[in-house]
Amino acid sequence: MALGEARLRGVWKSLREELAIGLFNGLALGALFGVIAYIFQGNLTLSIVAGIALAMNVLIASIVGGTIPFVIKRMSKDPAMMTGPVLTTITDITGVSIYLRLSTIFLASLLAGGVPGV
Repeated sequence: MALGEARLRGVWKSLREELAIGLFNGLALGALFGVIAYIFQGNLTLSIVAGIALAMNVLIASIVGGTIPFVIKRMSKDPAMMTGPVLTTITDITGVSIYLRLSTIFLASLLAGGVPGV
């Protein structure tokens, strides 16, 4: 964008690319984190919650990170200066919110030791 190679009308192409990358990275990192959480905690439900939360957060970060510079550019501001803080704020808030919401949904199972269906 700084070099003039990216245009505002390229937001949809960027969104599709970031969605694909975000899905792949989210699934891979979420699965890896879920396995690591299970190894360290021995709680299947906790590992699933943590893995899904990370996967969703990576997907959201990818989509927002790929599209927010276009929005900022449209507002006639400098995308290089604003994207980092905006992206960090959005991913921090959504990441914690997703994790806490999933934990609330699976609270009974988490308290029972991670046995599904309990």
